[in-house]
Amino acid sequence: MGLENFCKGVYFFILTILTIGSFAGILGLVLKYLLDLKLNEVLTWEYTTILVALIASVAFLIFSIIVVFFDNKCLRSFVSIMYVVFDIVILAVGVFLIAYQNSIPSLIEKIWKDSPKYDPIRNDLEGKVLQCCGWNATQLHCINGSYANITCYSKYEAKYGQKMIKYGWVCIALFFVLLIAIYYAFKLSCRSGSDENKKTKEQFNTPLTYGW
Repeated sequence: MGLENFCKGVYFFILTILTIGSFAGILGLVLKYLLDLKLNEVLTWEYTTILVALIASVAFLIFSIIVVFFDNKCLRSFVSIMYVVFDIVILAVGVFLIAYQNSIPSLIEKIWKDSPKYDPIRNDLEGKVLQCCGWNATQLHCINGSYANITCYSKYEAKYGQKMIKYGWVCIALFFVLLIAIYYAFKLSCRSGSDENKKTKEQFNTPLTYGW
């Protein structure tokens, strides 16, 4: 029973890393994406929400890693339910990345339209991040003249645009793989409880119970 319980714990540990760890990793990539494009200064509320979600995910990841090695049906069932929640969110992220891949460029374009408000951000994007000049069309005055014939939209598409679609399909594929693994996690949780009931029943059915 000790080895079996250890093997179950290892299975739940790997599944915890794949499910909750993947979700935390996705949030980390989104935060890096926002920071790289200076969008954290535009989407302050969204950036803060994602940051809080990342911290909560890491905290729950640590909690799950600790509890999965306990042979407790309730704890493992709770963690398994949370696997489903995180897996659904991973699917939602994948669908969002594919369906709304053009939303981020539109948001960045707003930075150029509202240039007085976002001048420092626009200057950083042109001179440091994307190394370009203008969004859809080149402008007469740029931070760096050597980028005068390169639009920022073309640089964005080359550097980030196709990656969003790839990440979206990776998230969807990961959802189905984790769904199968979670199914077996539920089976192990139920089996753990059945083993406990069987052990208790055997204790009551010993000869001493009947005075033999």
